Formats: sequence, C-alpha cells, structure tokens
Amino acid sequence: HLSHADQVEPDRPLSGGERLPLSVRVPRQPLIHARHLPAARQAQLREVLRRGAETLPTYGAVPAFTLTDHHNNTLTREQLVGHVWIADFIFTRCAGQCLAITSQMTLLQRELPQDIRLISVSVDPAHDTPTVLAAYAARVGAQKRWLFATGEPSVVTMLVRDGFHLAVEEQSDVPDEPIMHSVRLVLVDRQ
Repeated sequence: HLSHADQVEPDRPLSGGERLPLSVRVPRQPLIHARHLPAARQAQLREVLRRGAETLPTYGAVPAFTLTDHHNNTLTREQLVGHVWIADFIFTRCAGQCLAITSQMTLLQRELPQDIRLISVSVDPAHDTPTVLAAYAARVGAQKRWLFATGEPSVVTMLVRDGFHLAVEEQSDVPDEPIMHSVRLVLVDRQ
C-alpha cells in the first residue's frame, strides 16, 4: 500500500523549529550533501515509518510493473513485496526540483534503517538509460539499497499516474524543465 508524504523543502522549518540542512554543490563535486539531523528528528522519522500504516492515508496498492535499474537488472513490484520502500520520481537532466527531491532521498538513505529501500524512477526514460542512471547514482552517493530505475515510457507514465496517483506531463515549450512531475515522496508498506 502506498502513502504520499509531503516533501520537506531545503531550509524549511521542521517540527520543533530546526531547519533541514542541505546544500547543492556544483558538478564535479559531490552533487548532494546532507548533514545529520538532531537525534530527536531521527527518532521522529523512525517513528513515522514504524507507525506509517496507522498515521498516513492509504491510496491503494502498487500495480505490477517491470523496470530496469541502474545496474541493468530487472526490477519488479514482486521483488519489493515484504520490504518498506520509498519512491520518488526524477530525471537526471532536471535543472530544478529533482535536486531537492534527490537531497531528500540522500537524507533518508543516511538517516533511516538499512532495511528500508529507496527507489528513484526516472520520468525521462528516453534519456535516462541504465548507464546514465548509474552515473547519477554514483554522483549522489547511492548505496546498495537505493535503486534508480527506468522503463518503457508508457510503463513509467502508467506507474506514476495510475499506480502512484501523481502528476507527470511533458512540457515541450519549457526547455529547462521539459517534464513536469510531482515532487512527492511515496511510502510503500510491505504488502
């Protein structure tokens, strides 16, 4: 089952008044840098995940899908059953919001228990091949549990719109942001 979680924006106050410390660096440097959160915020994130089914609304079941990850391996919904995972939707040539989304995933990779999977699905499968995604994953410091996936354009669009109930749309008239998409992270339970 999936639940939408509003994305926390960099430098936006969190509960308790602390700010999320994130910075984006220029290319050829590490792309994303996230410092540790205070212990109280770490505990709060773990508690949200532990009680997720009790506190977050359920939007339905994730449909069957077949994608290819940045290691050029097949990734299916069935492989993720039994694991809690967080999905986001990005593309590697995105000049704006994808950096903030990836910053959040970088933070989650660092702060959440190791058994929680992270899945970033490209909404630009024509450009984001497994090779391109592998280079991006290396730049952002993705560990083994964080996969970057791509697939047939119709499969990706169906998964985003019909499966996760999020927006995705091509914008050929906006060259800097050719794809408009949701910035929400989605928490998926073990079922």
